[in-house]
Amino acid sequence: MPDSIGLSSAPRLEISPYHTCDAIELLKLGHRQVSEWFKDYDSAGSSARKQELATRICNALQIHAVLEEEIFCPAFVAATDDHSSYDAAVHDHADVKRLIDQVLQSSPVDELFDSRVRILGDVMAQHMADEECFGGLLAEAAGSAMDLDVLGVQLRARLRQLEAG
Repeated sequence: MPDSIGLSSAPRLEISPYHTCDAIELLKLGHRQVSEWFKDYDSAGSSARKQELATRICNALQIHAVLEEEIFCPAFVAATDDHSSYDAAVHDHADVKRLIDQVLQSSPVDELFDSRVRILGDVMAQHMADEECFGGLLAEAAGSAMDLDVLGVQLRARLRQLEAG
Protein backbone atom coordinates (compact mmCIF):
# COMPACT_ATOMS: atom_id res chain seq x y z
CA MET A 1 0.00 0.00 0.00
CA PRO A 2 1.53 3.35 -0.92
CA ASP A 3 2.24 5.50 2.12
CA SER A 4 0.82 8.51 0.29
CA ILE A 5 -2.66 7.14 0.89
CA GLY A 6 -2.05 7.22 4.62
CA LEU A 7 -4.11 4.25 5.73
CA SER A 8 -3.36 3.30 9.30
CA SER A 9 -6.07 0.71 9.72
CA ALA A 10 -7.96 0.01 6.55
CA PRO A 11 -11.65 -0.79 6.85
CA ARG A 12 -12.94 -4.04 5.48
CA LEU A 13 -15.68 -3.97 2.90
CA GLU A 14 -18.25 -6.33 4.31
CA ILE A 15 -18.32 -8.99 1.58
CA SER A 16 -18.37 -12.70 2.24
CA PRO A 17 -15.18 -14.36 0.97
CA TYR A 18 -17.45 -16.75 -0.94
CA HIS A 19 -19.49 -14.00 -2.58
CA THR A 20 -18.50 -13.37 -6.17
CA CYS A 21 -19.47 -10.14 -7.85
CA ASP A 22 -18.67 -8.25 -10.96
CA ALA A 23 -16.83 -4.93 -10.97
CA ILE A 24 -19.96 -2.80 -10.93
CA GLU A 25 -21.51 -4.73 -8.07
CA LEU A 26 -18.29 -4.48 -6.06
CA LEU A 27 -18.08 -0.70 -6.56
CA LYS A 28 -21.74 -0.31 -5.64
CA LEU A 29 -21.20 -2.40 -2.50
CA GLY A 30 -18.46 0.06 -1.57
CA HIS A 31 -20.87 2.93 -2.13
CA ARG A 32 -23.51 1.31 0.09
CA GLN A 33 -21.02 0.57 2.88
CA VAL A 34 -19.72 4.13 3.00
CA SER A 35 -23.30 5.47 2.90
CA GLU A 36 -24.13 3.34 5.95
CA TRP A 37 -21.09 4.67 7.81
CA PHE A 38 -22.18 8.25 7.04
CA LYS A 39 -25.60 7.42 8.55
CA ASP A 40 -23.88 5.93 11.60
CA TYR A 41 -21.83 9.12 11.90
CA ASP A 42 -24.98 11.22 11.96
CA SER A 43 -26.27 9.26 14.95
CA ALA A 44 -22.93 8.90 16.77
CA GLY A 45 -23.03 10.36 20.23
CA SER A 46 -19.44 10.40 21.37
CA SER A 47 -16.45 12.19 19.93
CA ALA A 48 -14.51 8.91 19.93
CA ARG A 49 -17.20 7.21 17.83
CA LYS A 50 -17.32 10.18 15.42
CA GLN A 51 -13.53 10.05 15.04
CA GLU A 52 -13.60 6.30 14.43
CA LEU A 53 -16.32 6.58 11.78
CA ALA A 54 -14.76 9.59 10.06
CA THR A 55 -11.44 7.76 9.83
CA ARG A 56 -13.14 4.59 8.57
CA ILE A 57 -15.05 6.59 5.94
CA CYS A 58 -11.97 8.45 4.75
CA ASN A 59 -9.87 5.28 4.55
CA ALA A 60 -12.61 3.45 2.65
CA LEU A 61 -12.99 6.33 0.20
CA GLN A 62 -9.25 6.41 -0.38
CA ILE A 63 -9.26 2.69 -1.15
CA HIS A 64 -12.30 3.08 -3.41
CA ALA A 65 -10.56 5.86 -5.34
CA VAL A 66 -7.47 3.68 -5.82
CA LEU A 67 -9.63 0.84 -7.18
CA GLU A 68 -11.35 3.15 -9.63
CA GLU A 69 -8.21 5.02 -10.68
CA GLU A 70 -5.86 2.04 -11.01
CA ILE A 71 -8.18 -0.60 -12.42
CA PHE A 72 -11.74 0.36 -13.25
CA CYS A 73 -11.34 3.68 -15.07
CA PRO A 74 -8.46 2.58 -17.32
CA ALA A 75 -10.50 -0.49 -18.33
CA PHE A 76 -13.53 1.74 -18.85
CA VAL A 77 -11.65 4.12 -21.15
CA ALA A 78 -10.12 1.21 -23.08
CA ALA A 79 -13.56 -0.34 -23.64
CA THR A 80 -15.58 2.82 -24.30
CA ASP A 81 -13.09 5.48 -25.41
CA ASP A 82 -15.16 7.82 -23.20
CA HIS A 83 -12.56 10.21 -21.87
CA SER A 84 -15.09 12.77 -20.64
CA SER A 85 -16.63 10.40 -18.07
CA TYR A 86 -13.13 9.42 -16.98
CA ASP A 87 -12.08 13.09 -16.69
CA ALA A 88 -15.19 13.84 -14.61
CA ALA A 89 -14.38 10.95 -12.27
CA VAL A 90 -10.78 12.16 -11.87
CA HIS A 91 -12.04 15.67 -11.11
CA ASP A 92 -14.52 14.32 -8.53
CA HIS A 93 -11.79 12.24 -6.92
CA ALA A 94 -9.54 15.29 -6.59
CA ASP A 95 -12.32 17.16 -4.78
CA VAL A 96 -13.01 14.18 -2.52
CA LYS A 97 -9.31 13.77 -1.70
CA ARG A 98 -9.13 17.44 -0.70
CA LEU A 99 -12.13 16.99 1.61
CA ILE A 100 -10.70 13.75 3.04
CA ASP A 101 -7.46 15.57 3.88
CA GLN A 102 -9.44 18.28 5.69
CA VAL A 103 -11.33 15.69 7.74
CA LEU A 104 -8.22 13.66 8.56
CA GLN A 105 -6.31 16.78 9.61
CA SER A 106 -8.97 17.72 12.15
CA SER A 107 -10.80 16.03 14.98
CA PRO A 108 -14.19 16.17 16.72
CA VAL A 109 -12.88 18.91 19.04
CA ASP A 110 -12.58 21.15 15.98
CA GLU A 111 -15.82 23.12 15.64
CA LEU A 112 -15.81 22.50 11.86
CA PHE A 113 -15.32 18.72 12.08
CA ASP A 114 -19.01 17.78 11.82
CA SER A 115 -19.47 20.21 8.94
CA ARG A 116 -16.48 18.80 7.09
CA VAL A 117 -17.74 15.24 7.47
CA ARG A 118 -21.24 16.27 6.34
CA ILE A 119 -19.87 18.11 3.30
CA LEU A 120 -17.82 15.03 2.42
CA GLY A 121 -21.00 12.95 2.79
CA ASP A 122 -22.95 15.29 0.52
CA VAL A 123 -20.23 15.32 -2.13
CA MET A 124 -19.96 11.53 -1.99
CA ALA A 125 -23.73 11.07 -2.23
CA GLN A 126 -23.76 13.20 -5.39
CA HIS A 127 -20.72 11.41 -6.81
CA MET A 128 -22.30 8.01 -6.18
CA ALA A 129 -25.60 9.12 -7.72
CA ASP A 130 -23.76 10.46 -10.78
CA GLU A 131 -21.85 7.20 -11.24
CA GLU A 132 -24.90 5.00 -10.77
CA CYS A 133 -27.57 6.94 -12.66
CA PHE A 134 -28.74 6.19 -16.18
CA GLY A 135 -25.93 7.39 -18.42
CA GLY A 136 -23.47 7.45 -15.53
CA LEU A 137 -20.08 5.79 -15.52
CA LEU A 138 -21.29 2.50 -14.04
CA ALA A 139 -24.36 2.33 -16.27
CA GLU A 140 -22.23 3.03 -19.33
CA ALA A 141 -19.75 0.36 -18.22
CA ALA A 142 -22.59 -2.16 -17.86
CA GLY A 143 -23.51 -1.62 -21.49
CA SER A 144 -19.94 -1.79 -22.76
CA ALA A 145 -17.67 -4.61 -23.86
CA MET A 146 -15.86 -4.60 -20.51
CA ASP A 147 -15.41 -8.05 -18.98
CA LEU A 148 -16.96 -7.06 -15.66
CA ASP A 149 -16.44 -10.48 -14.07
CA VAL A 150 -12.69 -10.52 -14.72
CA LEU A 151 -12.49 -6.88 -13.66
CA GLY A 152 -14.38 -7.78 -10.47
CA VAL A 153 -11.75 -10.40 -9.64
CA GLN A 154 -8.99 -7.83 -10.22
CA LEU A 155 -10.75 -5.21 -8.09
CA ARG A 156 -11.37 -7.69 -5.30
CA ALA A 157 -7.71 -8.81 -5.29
CA ARG A 158 -6.50 -5.19 -5.15
CA LEU A 159 -9.08 -4.41 -2.47
CA ARG A 160 -7.70 -7.21 -0.29
CA GLN A 161 -4.14 -5.91 -0.83
CA LEU A 162 -5.16 -2.42 0.21
CA GLU A 163 -7.11 -3.64 3.22
CA ALA A 164 -4.13 -5.71 4.35
CA GLY A 165 -1.96 -2.61 4.22
